[in-house]
Amino acid sequence: MMASLRNAILGNWQLKLTGLALAVIVWAWVRAGQLTKTTVLVPLDYANAPRSWKFARKPPSALTVVVQAAPAALARVAPGSIRAVVDLSGVSSRSVTLKVGPGDVVRPAGVIIVSVEPSSLDLSFRPARRGE
Repeated sequence: MMASLRNAILGNWQLKLTGLALAVIVWAWVRAGQLTKTTVLVPLDYANAPRSWKFARKPPSALTVVVQAAPAALARVAPGSIRAVVDLSGVSSRSVTLKVGPGDVVRPAGVIIVSVEPSSLDLSFRPARRGE
């Protein structure tokens, strides 16, 4: 009885070890290929604002962004490493609607931007006063 039990456990141990190693490799490969989606609130920066214009009303300071990445990549994302930047260099009127998309979001490697909300910003400007 003990001999047959021992033979069942230890018999063909090379084959059993190979099967276990293969199972671990397949599990790791499948696990690494899974992507996770999450929603984050990211700061919104305004770049290249003309000095002759100031915001007439307070602009949005953050956007809601849906990101997708492997769990390990999401775990490495530090606060502030994902942010949106809107270029104001082309602003020439008091009121403008700017489109915002994944291309306006700075992100770490391995992170995919799925969507950005709001997708457009309605901004109002006024001429800057002296000393502002």
